[in-house]
Amino acid sequence: MRLFFYSIICSCLFTSLVYAQSTSLEKAQQAFQQGRFEQAASYWQAALDTFSEQHKNRLEALLGQALSYKKLGFYDKTLNTLKKAFAIATDKANKALILSEIADIHLATHKQNKIKQKQSLKKAEQCLQEAEILARHIKKPGILAKVLNKQGNRLTMLAETRRKLYNDAIKKYLESELYAKKANDLLLVAKVKTNLAEATFLQQLRKFKNSAIIVERINAALQATRNLPASHDKSFGLISLARIAMQTAYRLKKEKALKQATLQLVAYH
Repeated sequence: MRLFFYSIICSCLFTSLVYAQSTSLEKAQQAFQQGRFEQAASYWQAALDTFSEQHKNRLEALLGQALSYKKLGFYDKTLNTLKKAFAIATDKANKALILSEIADIHLATHKQNKIKQKQSLKKAEQCLQEAEILARHIKKPGILAKVLNKQGNRLTMLAETRRKLYNDAIKKYLESELYAKKANDLLLVAKVKTNLAEATFLQQLRKFKNSAIIVERINAALQATRNLPASHDKSFGLISLARIAMQTAYRLKKEKALKQATLQLVAYH
C-alpha cells in the first residue's frame, strides 16, 4: 500500500514539474515576442533551473535566454550563454545558427576595445564563414537565409569605410531573401527586405544615382512588414523603415534643391 501511494506522489510531482517547465517555456516565448526581454530571460532561467543537463529542451532555453540578453544589450552574458548552447548542440543546423549569433556579438562589441577591434572583426568573419559552410551543407533554406542575412549585415557595417562592399552586402541580402521565401519565413523575408532597402540607401548616400530602386525596395519591405502579425519585431521593423524613408525623402529633397540651384546658376551665366 505504501508503495502504491509513493508511486502516486512521484507521479504527481513529475507531472507538476513537467507542467512548470512547459509553462516557463511558453511564458518565455510569449514575453520575447512581446518585447519583454527581461521577463523572457527570467522565464528561460526558470526553465533551465528545472532541466537536467541532457533535457531535450535545454538547447532551446539557452538560445532563447541568449537572444533575450542580446536584445537587452548584455553582450557578455549573451556570449557566455551562446557558448554553453554551442557546447551541447549536436546537429549542424543549430551549430550554424549559434555561430552566426556569436558573430553578431563580436560585431556589436568590436568598437568597445580598439586594441582588440581587428581581432573581433576577424572572429566575426570566421564564425560567419563556418556558419555559411554548415548551412549550405545541410540544405535547409531557412537556416541559410538567416546566416546570409547576417553576412549582409557584417558587410554593410564594413562598407562604412570600404564602400565597394555595399555591392557584396546587397548580393548576400538578395540571396538571403530567396532562401527565406523558399523556407516561407515571412518574418525573415521582411527583415531581409528592410536590410536590403537600408543597404541600397547607404550605397547611394553620397549621390543618388538611382533613387527609384531605393523607393522600390522601401515599399517592398513595407508591404512585407505590414503583412506580419502584431509583434515587437513588426513594430521595430516599421520604425526602421520610417527612418529609412525619412532619410531618403530628405536626401531627395536636398538633391532636387541642389539641382535647381545649379540650373539657376547656369542660366544666370
